[in-house]
Amino acid sequence: MGVRRIALVALLGTLSLGRAAAADEIVVQGDRLRGTVVTVTAKTVVFETTYGKGSIEIPLEEVESLTTEKEYVLSHGDEGMTQGRILDVEEGVVLVGPEGSSEPVRVQTSELQLVQSREAYEESPLAAAKSQLRYWSGNLDLGFSLTRSTVDSTNFGAGLGVNRVKGPTRFSFDTGYTYGTQQKRGESSTKLADQLFGKVREEYDLTPRFFGYGNGWLEYNGIQRVSVRGIPEAGVGYKFWTSEEKDSTDFFAGTVGGSWVYEKFFGGLTRDYFAVSFGLQAQVPLPYGAKFTGSVSYLPSVSDFTNDFLLKSEAALLFPVYRQLSFKLSVVDDYDNTPAPGTAFNFLTTMIGLSASL
Repeated sequence: MGVRRIALVALLGTLSLGRAAAADEIVVQGDRLRGTVVTVTAKTVVFETTYGKGSIEIPLEEVESLTTEKEYVLSHGDEGMTQGRILDVEEGVVLVGPEGSSEPVRVQTSELQLVQSREAYEESPLAAAKSQLRYWSGNLDLGFSLTRSTVDSTNFGAGLGVNRVKGPTRFSFDTGYTYGTQQKRGESSTKLADQLFGKVREEYDLTPRFFGYGNGWLEYNGIQRVSVRGIPEAGVGYKFWTSEEKDSTDFFAGTVGGSWVYEKFFGGLTRDYFAVSFGLQAQVPLPYGAKFTGSVSYLPSVSDFTNDFLLKSEAALLFPVYRQLSFKLSVVDDYDNTPAPGTAFNFLTTMIGLSASL
């Protein structure tokens, strides 16, 4: 038994040493840590240690040395891709040793777009697609509620968003659909919501603060008897605040421009007018990884500034749940001062659901 116990201890020790040797290593202000590199950005190294759960963000200027045992795929620049072990980091440079190469490749941290393990890149089609579409991101939203009582109600909402950020341009496309019904006992069902919309937007930075933009709205609203509402718009904006992170979309800005509002209501009635457009947009990070997004657009008619206008606003709160999945609470409000005959001025919808980032 003594010999067997010694052999078992020796085997476990060998395995432990093997696992320790396979760990990545980082030296920060003289302290040596072992674990796994999650990613490297222009400003930080995200590192998971072997001593606890969770990852830590380490400022790149505090990193004295960084080496990895496994290989990583670094996507950088417009189409650049380098594969190999991370051998070290210098000021503004990551040294990568591709397999079969005696000289390390120097990758500028300012050009890094995505860092992922070679295993994840080769085994996951999604990881490979993210590397190819490095400037693109997206989200898929779903919400549903059901009530069965004296009054039965059903509400459903779905949304899809696509974004591309590559300075000095930003592109976004959003579309969504909401549908809801209500039925009192012994009565026929009535609609609470029936709305389909799409929005496309392009921005171009003129200076670090000023930017030009163009966007277009297209929507259908069965409750408000709007068969088609189209709003092309263009103008300039100013960023009152923006994140310092490279290619970050966190900001607070105001815009002013010109637009044309076209509305076709049920029954064939149409109306259109030229409008001045005033807007506010914001995307702000919150504690614990939460995020707030919102926008307000005020479009008064040029010919009747005070009595003919459209006010569109929306806001959303996202709270991370698990990895790329977030809990989402959204509010959308449209106020039309000249609505379709027989409808209300205001149309407000709320939705609670989940949002998956892509």
